[in-house]
Amino acid sequence: MRRYRLKYMTILEEFLVWEPGKRLVFRLNECSLPMMRCFVENYLLTPRPDGGTDLRWEVCYTPNPWIGFLHPLIRPMFAGDFDRATNNLRVLFERLAALPAPASRQVART
Repeated sequence: MRRYRLKYMTILEEFLVWEPGKRLVFRLNECSLPMMRCFVENYLLTPRPDGGTDLRWEVCYTPNPWIGFLHPLIRPMFAGDFDRATNNLRVLFERLAALPAPASRQVART
């Protein structure tokens, strides 16, 4: 579990699947703003033939009924958060790609 602070709320997440280098799934257990009935994120990493990796990121949530009518107004806030998170992931992956490969993955040249 981890507590995570966003600009406008604090959440408590529980990790359901943790497979390093393959998959990560977590759900929202608590939220300082009771905006959602449920919330789950799924990250799936798949190796590509060229040595790269594809990322599939799924976000599923159900707004609480009392906030449903406001959802069209609130959704852009979520979109902004996910856009920032996507950019942060891109920057992280670019930094990781720039690191030297571990010795076990380096190809010896003769």
